[in-house]
Amino acid sequence: MPLLDVHERTDRTVVVCLRDRVIAKYYMNPDGSRPYLGELWTPNGVNVLGDTPRDHPHHHGIWLGHAKVNGLDFWREDGGEGRLIHRAMLAKLSGEDRGIFAVLNDWRDVDGKKILENETTYIVHEPVEHGFNIDIIVRLRASEGDVDFAECSESGLPFIRVADKLDVNSGGCITNADGMVNEAATFGKRSPWCDYSGPLDDGSYAGVAVFDFPGNRGYPTAWFTRDYGVISPNSTLCNGGFKLRKGKDMLFRYRFYVHDGTLLRARVAREHDRFLEMIQEAKDSIVKASHN
Repeated sequence: MPLLDVHERTDRTVVVCLRDRVIAKYYMNPDGSRPYLGELWTPNGVNVLGDTPRDHPHHHGIWLGHAKVNGLDFWREDGGEGRLIHRAMLAKLSGEDRGIFAVLNDWRDVDGKKILENETTYIVHEPVEHGFNIDIIVRLRASEGDVDFAECSESGLPFIRVADKLDVNSGGCITNADGMVNEAATFGKRSPWCDYSGPLDDGSYAGVAVFDFPGNRGYPTAWFTRDYGVISPNSTLCNGGFKLRKGKDMLFRYRFYVHDGTLLRARVAREHDRFLEMIQEAKDSIVKASHN
């Protein structure tokens, strides 16, 4: 069995296992409002994601949603909104240095009419010292006609809800690349990364950092943060809405660093530097190849 094993289960989930231990779990959720990544487990066995919390039951780990898509609500779950529906599994690949799976979802209104679609690719990388990285690549495609994503704060492409035990209200901390902390200082501020970490019952810490990808719309992005457990890149907060003409698409790419330990112990800033170095090396390789 490869180090990172990706397989689909009969309960309509996809799991990524590291040495037989589940570290990521994706829910196709055919009877719900949307598919989502519901579990990300640190090396010490902490799931950093929250699912269906009391205060916002429509929050599900890492998920996609937007409250104003051609005037339609793809955010709430009150019964009168649009739905994201899992349509196909596009790829599954296990390996020694990474595990990959990709899905295709339809965005449909309350009458079942398709408005657009998205492909999302999840790339789980081999472990680093204090955790592991997962790249999430979201491609929105205006497959049926023009699509208008109007400016709004209720947007997640993707949206991240952390576990209650990690949130600020439970003793955790939100920190961005400029050292600003918690909702009051980080909400709406641009930053290339943001981390949410918190203490556990045994005194240890765990968390998740999100790295914006250079080249994403509005980089560095503005962040939608909440002390009750939200850390989400939101390009419409600082750049306004955007429109996709029929047949066109837009790509959003992010890296998630799932870690044990505090922000400093997990060396989040250093891991972000490694992320940028990797991107530059890839660019340099492309340039070098073009000159040969």
